Amino acid sequence: MAEWEKAPVNEAMDGQQIKILGFIAPLDWENDAELKEFLLVPYFGACIHLPPPPANQIIYVKMEKALKGVQLMDAVWASGIIYVERNDSGSLGASGYRMKIEKVEPYTPDDT
Repeated sequence: MAEWEKAPVNEAMDGQQIKILGFIAPLDWENDAELKEFLLVPYFGACIHLPPPPANQIIYVKMEKALKGVQLMDAVWASGIIYVERNDSGSLGASGYRMKIEKVEPYTPDDT
């Protein structure tokens, strides 16, 4: 587990504009309906079942404006700027990246 938390990140990604598909692992809920802080994880159930994925597969997100209508493990497209930055979320795992979100869109099976 300690090795997974130290998984190497891709430094070339720092400051890059990206769009990435992932699943929402909530860190907090506002008013039981709005989400401001979450981990974007690579597969359904990640961080909910132990062990979590390696840190270099997890992106920490803290929204300026809360997301509404999202649920645990929703699949989403996240667009924004990614930064190499470590964040420890306790039992949910450590992330190797942070993302400044510009847009979050639901994923649909028709997306390619």
